[in-house]
Amino acid sequence: MLAERRITKTELCELTGISTRTVANMTKGRDVTLYSLGRICEALHCEVADIVTFTSEPEYRSLFD
Repeated sequence: MLAERRITKTELCELTGISTRTVANMTKGRDVTLYSLGRICEALHCEVADIVTFTSEPEYRSLFD
């Protein structure tokens, strides 16, 4: 989405007030807070589903079996 809108990661941090570490974590598929996702969605005028995908990792499956 950033590429489509021609926004750099640095610009995203400036727009949202979130840290570069949070943006790095997100781009690496690591956990980020809902607060951070909300800030990004507000800045990009999009929905969470536009920037997040859910994957079921094997170590978490046992929690729900």
